[in-house]
Amino acid sequence: MQDDSTEVLSRYNLQEVFEKPFIHPIRINPNVTQIGYGSGASRWQGGFSEDRSVRCGDCHNPHAVQAEEPSPFLPGALMFVKGVDAMGFTNGNAEFEFQVCYKCHGYNQNAEPSSDVARLFATSNRSFHPVEGPGNSAYVPSLKEGWSEQSMITCTDCHGNDDVAGVAGPHGSNIPHILKKPYADSTIPYAAPEESELCFQCHVEQKILQDNGFKFHNLHIQQAGFACSACHNPHGSQEMPGLIDLDRSYIEPTNGRKIVEADAPGHGTCYLSCHGKNHNGQSY
Repeated sequence: MQDDSTEVLSRYNLQEVFEKPFIHPIRINPNVTQIGYGSGASRWQGGFSEDRSVRCGDCHNPHAVQAEEPSPFLPGALMFVKGVDAMGFTNGNAEFEFQVCYKCHGYNQNAEPSSDVARLFATSNRSFHPVEGPGNSAYVPSLKEGWSEQSMITCTDCHGNDDVAGVAGPHGSNIPHILKKPYADSTIPYAAPEESELCFQCHVEQKILQDNGFKFHNLHIQQAGFACSACHNPHGSQEMPGLIDLDRSYIEPTNGRKIVEADAPGHGTCYLSCHGKNHNGQSY
């Protein structure tokens, strides 16, 4: 049993968090004193090196941090830090948490496309998790009480310390991708519901695992053994509804088409070959 002093130390022991296996690659350079990295753009225009690193001042302004959150979408720890918009342009001080994250994880002409999550969160996409703006789907029956189709989320709703009693923020985690809860990114075999615990922070578990939320989820998850990541991209999908972005390792097209079309809320047409079945325009 911990005493109060031990709990306080755990709460503020940031070094301990950076010793976890999955961290933001921090490197302390005593010769750099820029806060929020100046304009918010200069560092990123040169692209990324293989030896990538970040510094505390890239995300925090030590003269402006506060305990109170100025809005639901900007933690007090990110006050008066420069940000960039979805296209990679400097937009002054960040007004949303994602604008700080996009300094590294947004558009950069010299970076690998896979590092640009801004393209997946774009509100012009067919579907997306609502980070830049409210979602565009009126049919999400699995949402827990307190969430709605018009709710917005932040990057740190999913990414952060896996120890809820420890230092908050996306500094480090024992879970890959600096996630707060487990998320199975291996597809077969499906491990167990607890391996998708990240999704169940916002979605009712039984409505995901059974068919009372989405048709044939029980078949695909419980019987065929697919993890959520086999069919869905947790950030967004540029072409398909429901965050559908198929794992090419396990799912093949039929007649050259590799798509799921939404015909009506909860109904659609599947043009895929997976779990031993060729669907070829099968309605559901």
